[in-house]
Formats: sequence, structure tokens, C-alpha cells
Amino acid sequence: MTVREIMKPNPTTVSSNTPTLEAIEIMRRSGIGCLPVVDDNRLVGIVTSYDFLTATASIFKQYLAASAMPSDRRKF
Repeated sequence: MTVREIMKPNPTTVSSNTPTLEAIEIMRRSGIGCLPVVDDNRLVGIVTSYDFLTATASIFKQYLAASAMPSDRRKF
């Protein structure tokens, strides 16, 4: 069996300029775990649900660290 036999032809794609929240919504709505990133008909990358999970964890850590600071030092 080859990849060609199991791949999804004509996958949903985004461009590198697509807003992150829009890409997340596309993935949620479509029930997919990754999106090829295409610019000028050329594959430039792939974004996955794990990438968004990693980014979200980083944002939560920053938020929690800022929440632990005295209110006069918070940047949020």
C-alpha cells in the first residue's frame, strides 16, 4: 500500500497569513487535526492541533505567571 492510496486528495489548506483563530476554527469545523499551509500554490508548512496545544500551553503559563504578580506589575 502506498501513501497515495490512503491520502486525502484536495485537502483543506490555509495560507501563512491566515489568522490563528481562523485556522483553529477551520480544523474544528472540519474535524481535522492538521492543515497544510500553502502560499502561491506551494506547500510551505503544516500546522497541527498539537502545534495549537503547545501554543495554548505557553499562553496559559504566561497568564498564570502574570496573575501571580502583584497587580501593579501585571502587563495584561
